[in-house]
Amino acid sequence: MTADHIVTTVVRPDLSRRTALSKSAVVQFDLCQTKAWFSIHDRRPFVPNEKTSFGSAVDAAVEKVIEDVRDGRDIDEERSFAAAAEIVERDAAGVELSKVESAVRTFRANILPTFDWAEVALQAHLNTNVDGLGEVDGHPDIILASNAVWDVKTGKAKRTAETPELGLYGVLVEAVSGSRVPEVGYIYYDRDLVTPKWGVISAPFTDEYHRWAFERARAFARAKEADALLNAGAERAENYSMVGGPKFDGLCSDCPYSPALGGPCSLVYKKEEAS
Repeated sequence: MTADHIVTTVVRPDLSRRTALSKSAVVQFDLCQTKAWFSIHDRRPFVPNEKTSFGSAVDAAVEKVIEDVRDGRDIDEERSFAAAAEIVERDAAGVELSKVESAVRTFRANILPTFDWAEVALQAHLNTNVDGLGEVDGHPDIILASNAVWDVKTGKAKRTAETPELGLYGVLVEAVSGSRVPEVGYIYYDRDLVTPKWGVISAPFTDEYHRWAFERARAFARAKEADALLNAGAERAENYSMVGGPKFDGLCSDCPYSPALGGPCSLVYKKEEAS
């Protein structure tokens, strides 16, 4: 799979009405089944915050840098910073552009020389039917000419590259390309350090990793199928198949379905106000 036959762009599509199985849906189901159910029946607009907007801005800028290298051009720093500034202005989430620019400069110094970017596909739109999963849709950040899949993250250091999201990307890329994915990994920017820095972590995409990732995605697909059957013809949908709560209590703090934010979720523990 190469850049020659995949259209790449930094313009992100509107995924708010996507119905195909996706990385986001599988990750959400893994973190909180109840939120995944609400996202099907009461989908609410995503509200950017500083963390997500920072990540989107860095993604956009890094993509421009890699494009320049892939296409044999001198790196146009201003072009990459302009892409980041567009995200920062769009989201208005309090991101300091200077911190984004610092992240991009350290990416150029520490990460760019460690990969072969020839024929890399960036934000490729992949869509196909996978037996057992149905329609699967995704936009992996980076697919190298070797078919290795990498995801760019900002935040805490990644502890493992064996995750449902990277696994689903591996399954999807193999289904579309017809070729093995040798490895998957994260290129991450650790913002929790006094001096933030980039790191990489990867894992071979073995047969067992493929099987495990497929079954994690299939768990969501089965729950969604059961939900559709159980609520067929119902005037008001009820949750019977995605009843698990959040893996961590902190996930409720910014969840749009939390009662604290006007949401309907009954699994949130409401602390009583001190009198």
